[in-house]
Amino acid sequence: MSVEEQVEGRTRWQILTSWSLSLLYMAAIFFLSAQSDLPLPYIVSRLDFFLHMAEYTLLGLLLSWVLVNSGVTRKLVLYVFLMGLFYGMTDEVHQYFVPGRTASLLDLTADGLGSFLGSYSFRILRSIKSTM
Repeated sequence: MSVEEQVEGRTRWQILTSWSLSLLYMAAIFFLSAQSDLPLPYIVSRLDFFLHMAEYTLLGLLLSWVLVNSGVTRKLVLYVFLMGLFYGMTDEVHQYFVPGRTASLLDLTADGLGSFLGSYSFRILRSIKSTM
C-alpha cells in the first residue's frame, strides 16, 4: 500500500466507510424529520428529549470516527460538538417547514448534548484502547 493511500495509518477504504456510514445516518435523521406524523406510542413521545440525545450520541460517535480516520485528533470533541449542533440546527429548521412538526430549542439542546456525549465517549474509548 502506498503512502498516498493512507492518512496516519488509515486506508482510503476506512475513511470512505466512516464517511459513508455517517452520511447515511444523517440521511436517516433527515428522512425521519420529514415525516409529518410518526406513529410513536405515547410513552415514547414523552421521552423525546432523551430520544434526540440518543440519536445524536450515535451521530457524535460516527462523526468522531470520521474525523479520526481523516487525521483530525486535536480538539475532536469540540469539532464534533459543533458539527452535531449545526446539523441539529438544520434539522430543526427543516422540521419547521414540515406540516405537523415544530422546531424546538429543547430538541436542539438534546442534539448538542448528544453530539458532545458521543464524541467524549469515543475519546474515552479510544484512550482505553490505546492503553491496552
